[in-house]
Amino acid sequence: MASDGERLQPMVAMLEKQLLPDLLASIEAGERKPDRWYAKVGMDEVSFAPNSLHNFNTLEQMKESN
Repeated sequence: MASDGERLQPMVAMLEKQLLPDLLASIEAGERKPDRWYAKVGMDEVSFAPNSLHNFNTLEQMKESN
């Protein structure tokens, strides 16, 4: 999971393919917090420079960042 040095960024992750059935089962069971699922299956942190990770909620925000 990506980390900016201050916080984990749970939506930026690389997952092993064999975790897919467990992830789908968790979603089907109603789990909506990625942090809890990561705690269950385990994870490693990968550090990124804080200015290299951006939060985009709209296409317009993404366009403005360039």
